Amino acid sequence: MWRAVRRRASGAGDGLARARASAVTHASSMASASTAVARDGARAGGGTEATRGRRGFRASGARAFAASGGSDPDDYDARLRSASTQRGMVPWARKVVSGAELLWSNKYNKGMSFTEAERESMNLRGLLPPAIFSQEVQVERVITRLRSVSSDMEKHAWLNSLYERNERLFYRVLKDHLEELLPILGAPTMWQACADYGLMYRRPRGLYISINDRGSVYALLKNWPGRNVKAVVLTDGQRVTGLGDLGVQGMGTAVSKASLFTALGGLDPSDVLPICIDVGTDNEALLKDKFYIGLKQKRVTGDAYEDLMDEVVNGFRRRFGPRGLLCF
Repeated sequence: MWRAVRRRASGAGDGLARARASAVTHASSMASASTAVARDGARAGGGTEATRGRRGFRASGARAFAASGGSDPDDYDARLRSASTQRGMVPWARKVVSGAELLWSNKYNKGMSFTEAERESMNLRGLLPPAIFSQEVQVERVITRLRSVSSDMEKHAWLNSLYERNERLFYRVLKDHLEELLPILGAPTMWQACADYGLMYRRPRGLYISINDRGSVYALLKNWPGRNVKAVVLTDGQRVTGLGDLGVQGMGTAVSKASLFTALGGLDPSDVLPICIDVGTDNEALLKDKFYIGLKQKRVTGDAYEDLMDEVVNGFRRRFGPRGLLCF
C-alpha cells in the first residue's frame, strides 16, 4: 500500500520541480516587462524613478486602451480609479492585533505578563487586572490550580482551555512539569478524552480531511494558515490503543503527539500540523451517537482509501515541500 504512496509522492516531487522552473521563467518575463514599463516612464520625463515608472505604466495602459477603441485618456484614468475602488489593487492586508482582539489570540496573548508599556501601547489598559505577573509566577499559579483538581479528565480539559487562551504559557507549563503532566496529555487520560471527544469538542485544532474531499485535498491544505509546516501527525482513528476504532475522534491522539513534538522536540507549535483522515467508522456506538462529529458511515477501505492517502501525501509535499516529516 505505502509503496504506491511513495511512488506517487516521488512523481509529485518531479511535477513540483517542473512547476518551480516554470515559475522562474514567468518571474523573469515579468521582470523584463517591469523594466520596459519603467523605461517608458523615464521617457515621459520628470519625477523620481518610482514616479516615472508609474507614469510609464499609466501611459502604456492608456495607449492599450486607445488601441482597443477608447479615445479619451482621462476616461481610462477614471476607469482605473473605479476598478481600484471596487476590487482593491492589493489582495492582502497586514493588521496589528491589539486590544481585546489580542487577548482572544492564543498565539500572542501573554495574559497577566503584559508590562505597563505593552498595556499602554497595545490598548490593553482596563482590559486586564492591574497586577503584573512574570511567566514564572503564572506557571506556578497554573500548576497549583491543576494540583487542586482530583480528576485527570478535568485536568486534561483545563490544560486544553489554557492552550486556547495562552499558547506560550501552556507549553511553558508542559515543559517545566513534563513528568507530572505527561500522563494527563498522553496515555492513559488521552484515551478517555478521545472516547469523549464529541462531548468535549470546543475549538478545532488541526485539519480534518474526509473521504468526501477526494480531488480537493490540496485546497484544504491551503486553508491551513501556516506555510512552514515541518511535521504532520496523521491519524485515521482506526486503532486507538485500548479503544479500537474511534473514527474522527482519534484526532485527540494526533493533537497530543503534536504537543509533545513542541515540548520534547523543540519545534515551534506552528511547525506541527495534526491531521485526521475521516473515512468513516465501524464503531456501531459512534454511528448511533448523535454527538459524534465525524462521518456517520461504515469505514471506507481498498482503492478509495489508498487514493485518498496518496492525495494527502502528494498534497503535503506540494504545499509544504518534500522534506517534511509524516508521522502515521
